Amino acid sequence: MVVYGAHRLCALLRWWGLSMAELPQSKHFQLELLAEDVWAAIANDGGAAWGNAGIVDLGERVIVFDSMWTPQAARDLRAAAEQLAGKPIAYVINSHCHTDHVMGNQVFGATTDIITTKRTQELIVSNCRETLAWWRASGVAHIAAQERELEQQQDEGQRQRLGLKLQRERQFVAALPEMQLRVPNLTFDSWMIFQSRRAAEAISFGMGHTESDVFLYLPAARIVFVGDLLSVGNPPSMSSGDPQRWIAALDQIEALGPQVVVPGHGPVATAAEFDLLRQYISTLIAMADTVVGAGGSAEDAAAQPIPMPFDNWNYPDIYADNMRFLYKWLIKKGN
Repeated sequence: MVVYGAHRLCALLRWWGLSMAELPQSKHFQLELLAEDVWAAIANDGGAAWGNAGIVDLGERVIVFDSMWTPQAARDLRAAAEQLAGKPIAYVINSHCHTDHVMGNQVFGATTDIITTKRTQELIVSNCRETLAWWRASGVAHIAAQERELEQQQDEGQRQRLGLKLQRERQFVAALPEMQLRVPNLTFDSWMIFQSRRAAEAISFGMGHTESDVFLYLPAARIVFVGDLLSVGNPPSMSSGDPQRWIAALDQIEALGPQVVVPGHGPVATAAEFDLLRQYISTLIAMADTVVGAGGSAEDAAAQPIPMPFDNWNYPDIYADNMRFLYKWLIKKGN
């Protein structure tokens, strides 16, 4: 199994009687065919999706992996899944507790089960309610501050990134009046199997990016949807989990032998991206440890230059937050 190039994708679509124009379209994401009846929904820059999602037609039942950031993106995702599979959505799996992967839960019907681990269910209740409360209280002021920053920004690359971020956040704020938190109604501890014409496995190795992360593994196709256990071209936020256990989780996923990896953010990838993320985490731990050893502060850690090859990734502010977190994490481990 390899990620299909454009010519191979077109050939497959012709073989199945589809054209590129007949694939469901959305301004929030692009659909990518990974294998027969398996699609990735890759979030568009500036859209209201933010995080990626997946659609898997098992035969008798359909799984959607993650529900995106807003109702408007999730409505398009649901419509695309139902159009592609020709049947209702049986399950939505939430990979973890952050709003950019679960706030679309509300658009799926009452007959659709929302599934995650018991710990993530608890974290969705606390994390999402807190996040929504912040956006409702501070979202308009936050957008205004971001607009002022954009006006003052001179670097063209930074202007473009900030502009896309603003476009996405404006859509989130606009959707706040209709947003409702739908909490997963089915939970598991570490493993759940879905068996039909093809098998799928929802697996959790526990703490990593957050206190509890779920990925979806398709053993026959050797495809994994990993949520924010992997970001491609973006620094992942590290402040909700444990970096050492995160590395261990990546090792365990890689041991399954996946050939196609759908990250929580960024383009469809291969398992080679795990190496780069492990390098990122290990490098930042070592840098933060040097600051701790020298008697520096969390702000000293955040001020360290972004190391190569990560200095061309988007969202450099996440790097600074990660360094502050790692500084405090190391201090706590040392006590």
